[in-house]
Amino acid sequence: MIKEIENAPSTKKVFERLNKAFEQKEKVLSQIEELKRALNLINYKCWYYQEALKDGNEKRVKQLTPEQMPSVIQEAYQQTHHLFVDKG
Repeated sequence: MIKEIENAPSTKKVFERLNKAFEQKEKVLSQIEELKRALNLINYKCWYYQEALKDGNEKRVKQLTPEQMPSVIQEAYQQTHHLFVDKG
């Protein structure tokens, strides 16, 4: 037991490792959010093109407002398209 305590990293090293772990956690959480946004856009596109294929063209689906889309697609649309609208 005494040997384990003697060989344990110093408090400073433990603190540094803890900070590094928190930094890594924040990076991963940020990446997850970015991936969620990308998936929302892909889900919207899949729905959009499936609808266009059913209709034989994009005319109807282009004219749909978010309120006319299925609720899951509305959410995906709203979570992604504001990014493009805000940027002009």
